Amino acid sequence: MRILHTEASCGWGGQEIRILDEAQGMAARGHDVAIAAPREARIYDAALKRGLNAIVLPIARKNLVGVFALRHRFKAHPVDVVNTHSSTDSWLAALACATLRRAPALVRTRHISALIPNNLPTRWLYLVATRHIVTTGDTLRMQLVRDNGFPPERITSAPTGIDASRFVPGDRGAARRATGLPPERRLIGIVATLRSWKGHHYLIEAFARLPADTGLVIVGDGPRRQNIESKIREFGLGDRVRLAGNRDDVLPWLQSLDVFALPSYANEGVPQALVQAMLCGLPCVTSTICASPACSRSSVSAPVGSTTVISAGTAAGALASVSERCSGRMPYATLCPSAPAAAPSGQRTPECEVAAAQHDNRHIGDLDQRVGGRVGGGAAVDQGHRTEPELMPRPLRTVAVVHFGRVNPRRHVGAFRNCRHQPRRDRQGSRAAVAAVGDQVRGRVGVGGVVVENDVIL
Repeated sequence: MRILHTEASCGWGGQEIRILDEAQGMAARGHDVAIAAPREARIYDAALKRGLNAIVLPIARKNLVGVFALRHRFKAHPVDVVNTHSSTDSWLAALACATLRRAPALVRTRHISALIPNNLPTRWLYLVATRHIVTTGDTLRMQLVRDNGFPPERITSAPTGIDASRFVPGDRGAARRATGLPPERRLIGIVATLRSWKGHHYLIEAFARLPADTGLVIVGDGPRRQNIESKIREFGLGDRVRLAGNRDDVLPWLQSLDVFALPSYANEGVPQALVQAMLCGLPCVTSTICASPACSRSSVSAPVGSTTVISAGTAAGALASVSERCSGRMPYATLCPSAPAAAPSGQRTPECEVAAAQHDNRHIGDLDQRVGGRVGGGAAVDQGHRTEPELMPRPLRTVAVVHFGRVNPRRHVGAFRNCRHQPRRDRQGSRAAVAAVGDQVRGRVGVGGVVVENDVIL
């Protein structure tokens, strides 16, 4: 197949990395692949660096210039499939294709959980102009089916692959020497683009409540950097926080940490950094937004001795409390008395070892075989690919849920089984309930808006 990926976003994050990995994987399977992006987009330079065919097109904004540029491209260099990844390039490509007699098949990939309006233009885009929809996780697929009424047969879930042979527990001391992080300090870290919904400001607020010998490492860059620097100054944390910026290789930074945190409150699909941290054997503190069924359903497949704690992004007190416990200041049994006995942290169970979708023969191959067949191509070079029904790591057992304020059961915690939702009006009262950690476990507990049977602390 001749495939053209389009990306209007000029930012950098997991979405762009997935596009590059996918383009490389498809090219390795024998397809003719190119990436079209604005010149100022970081993905353009990154694509050239990887040896991919990158094309400059004026598609950063929704206007007729972008429509005609894509239309000219499709006529001069015909392709079989155009795979769009952001709202802007999806609209531009759809309108360009609508003006052509022989247009390529349009595949729309949804990377985030932002709600899609149900108006007529949007339904035309997704149900008429688009041949097929791909989501980066099952939760996103079900959201489109449930909230927008899209036919499930028009949507394929292809969760982003993480290379389980690369992201492994490592020597923390050696990793800290490589990154220049302090060897003795307990470190909590986040790897994420500096965007508002990633919850950095809540993490900083929570971190300010932790003991002075605890450090915070923030890996990533983005439009909220100045706001985050201002928040760090506000709490007087300059000597305890390391802003590491973007890193081509995040592995040594993950291996340097004691605890990984990702308190996102919106727009997540399947966060790559969260799965990478799990594979590195880190205890993870995250939110109900990040903990989709792809990461949190079924039984234990976490690193032995690790914990995934689910917390509302705005509950700074809860974040601080569970982060302190996960960092080893309190025994694992205190954190979750009903959990199995913990083995040494930094080890992975066999389930976690084999579960992550590996780029070469699972995520890319499944997308090629399933989506390619729906749009008239695919599987040009199979190379021993085998389709797997489950592409993501078999998920972590949720051993703690902290959720404060009002609960939207359908959007935020609908994935958890055996849940009874109890919205709570008094946010301050909910935050005060954090002090009851360890005393609340009585088989069935309800605090701050959520009741989960058998495996909950808060």
